[in-house]
Amino acid sequence: MSEAGTGDGTTRWRDLLEGGNLPRFLVLCFGVWMHAADTLLVATVMPSAVRDIGGAFASMGWWRGGFWAFAAFLPTAALGLLVAWRLAGPPRAAPG
Repeated sequence: MSEAGTGDGTTRWRDLLEGGNLPRFLVLCFGVWMHAADTLLVATVMPSAVRDIGGAFASMGWWRGGFWAFAAFLPTAALGLLVAWRLAGPPRAAPG
């Protein structure tokens, strides 16, 4: 099996489509898109949702956005780590 790349240590964009990397690349792109769409939806809907429930959470200040970001990023990062470990095994020190 030949090593991907041009032979001079660089990697081409075409390498994403070869060697079974396309499904992984598409899942990664879909995950990034899904998180961006979720963020857009929450940022767009939150003001009207707060207004509809009478502004009960408006006095809680800036922390609700921080809590939402923490609650969104922590499971995402943990799941990415678990998938990476499942596919490639635990991290190992680089040789040499």
